[in-house]
Amino acid sequence: MKKKEDLEKENRILQQEIVEIEKVLNIQNCILTEKRKRIRKNLEAIKKFSTKLSISDHALVRFIERKTGINIEDLKKELLPQRVIDLIGESSDARITHNAITYVIKSHVIVTIE
Repeated sequence: MKKKEDLEKENRILQQEIVEIEKVLNIQNCILTEKRKRIRKNLEAIKKFSTKLSISDHALVRFIERKTGINIEDLKKELLPQRVIDLIGESSDARITHNAITYVIKSHVIVTIE
């Protein structure tokens, strides 16, 4: 059986070793954090190379409206006559056909026309 002094000495050594290990871990954590930052920065730079300019549907509609003189609000009224509104009723999700046009409704929004 070890003496009290031997146990205390071993504990001091172990505590010193722990302090040294913690120092190394802190350094490694700092290095890890910096490498993660570099990865994020590189990913942002990569996105800039691969990002293509696109046109939103809203911009396209506005262009068509201004370039051709088509009134979008009139088109909406033509596309969604009162009869269709009546058929849809309170449905949040539906598929309704009227005058050979199928309206697909999701969450109270006409998402496509078939």
